[in-house]
Amino acid sequence: MATWYIDNRLTSGSNNGTSPANAWWSIQDAKVSGSISAGDTVNFVAGSGPYFESFSTNGTGWLTDIGFSSPNQITSVSTDLTTFGFSSGDILEVEILSSVNTVNRRQFQISGAPTTHAITVTPSAVVTLAAGNRTRLVDISAGGNIASFDPGGNGGAGNPITWAMNGVEIRAGWVIGQPLGPQFKWNKSTFGQEYYLTAADGTNPCLVQVVSGTVNGNFMTATAGTVAHAFGTVGSLANQQLGWGNNDTLGYNTLYVRNDAGNPINLSIGFSRIAEGIYTTWQNHTWVGGVFTYSNDCGINSNAAAGVWNVQRCLFQFQANHALGNGGAGTLISESCIAYWTGHRLVDHYTSSGGLTQIYNCIACGPHLFALIDTGSTGTIQIFSSICVHNEAGAIDRKSTAVLVEECNCWYPTMTAAGGALGYVDPTNWPTTNGLDIPKLLATTTNTQGALTDPLFNNINDTNYSLCDFHLSSLSRCRGRGAWNRGSTYTDFAGNQYQSGGAAHSVNMGVYQDVIGNTPRAIR
Repeated sequence: MATWYIDNRLTSGSNNGTSPANAWWSIQDAKVSGSISAGDTVNFVAGSGPYFESFSTNGTGWLTDIGFSSPNQITSVSTDLTTFGFSSGDILEVEILSSVNTVNRRQFQISGAPTTHAITVTPSAVVTLAAGNRTRLVDISAGGNIASFDPGGNGGAGNPITWAMNGVEIRAGWVIGQPLGPQFKWNKSTFGQEYYLTAADGTNPCLVQVVSGTVNGNFMTATAGTVAHAFGTVGSLANQQLGWGNNDTLGYNTLYVRNDAGNPINLSIGFSRIAEGIYTTWQNHTWVGGVFTYSNDCGINSNAAAGVWNVQRCLFQFQANHALGNGGAGTLISESCIAYWTGHRLVDHYTSSGGLTQIYNCIACGPHLFALIDTGSTGTIQIFSSICVHNEAGAIDRKSTAVLVEECNCWYPTMTAAGGALGYVDPTNWPTTNGLDIPKLLATTTNTQGALTDPLFNNINDTNYSLCDFHLSSLSRCRGRGAWNRGSTYTDFAGNQYQSGGAAHSVNMGVYQDVIGNTPRAIR
């Protein structure tokens, strides 16, 4: 069982993953190395990232025969470009390693059927580059498994590949002005104080439709149930509100923002770029301590036919739909994870193949719901010792006969969206909360937050995660009310490990533990 390393900051070393000094420069390098085996651990070196990579079944590996020729052609010397599934109208992301670990990245739209050695794109390529650099072409609008992270192979049953992420970020979107992304430009719209986004040269930025984003930390999505977190209509945006469209005869849709103070160049604006953080059929993987942001759908989305995905102590932010999804026949486990403004839900159980979803000691702050048990889904979803807070629609929407097991959870949604209730629009399928929940045995038709119990976190901030403190206050009723059902030891979000004192309900709900009397007991 080997240990490997990834660090996208390196400009020297052997790029073979064997040590921090010789770490792989990218996830792609790790994927194609062929070195990682079941039982291995891959360490993202702390302080590296964000990682902006793109993967798709319609994509190449690193090629050295790709060049750019004026005015608008991507050409190859020997690679047959008709074999990757690229089609006219698709959005093609081009990554160029033009010097030692310096990645230039830009998105283009394919404007005609690829020929054997050429792809015509729009807008025109802004540089002429001869073949010889390492270049990847990835279709981020078509194909399968479109994501920012591809683990590249299977772990073993009971012997997974572990990705120790050490707080690094897997970013499936862009944050304007930050490094490693393409250069953009805000342009004044003909309407009021609205601005639209182009590439730096004023041409089409070739974005996949943006359905979620942030302005100075305030999350917005196209399907929000409250105005403060909703995308607006281009031409009638509110101040610092995002929208998608074309109100300036551009010939393409793009991202808009209104800023009454003038050019929004000084605003921190992030937006979704591709569908998923992780989405694949690879089996038996564990992700520990990662940060997943800005995907158009999910942070981590399992489609595995078997095996176990275990997601531990990860933070999910600004996904358009869900932090987690399970659409396969395998098992998805989430332990001590936080979903902070993740659009629709912490988890979508949508498998029609009998998969198992297990949620332990998680927090969903801000998404529409804690969980969706999707129409037509089968299998089982289990939710234990978790907390739902500031959710605009409710707690659980159970739309199928998939088995739901939940206990020792605290439900505290705002339910301010249309149809808001604990059970949202399907309360008959989850008629009451569990007898060990807070509140217990409450009808899920309940639609007022005043009937619920505040979990009393130390602090919640709706626009700045760094100001949040999800430790429970000394007065919280969630302290000591969780279910100990993870074996003899438990590790909380901070990485502190505890051992059971023998009580059936001796851990806190939520992601942080502390010593309550003699149980649980910290392992010193």
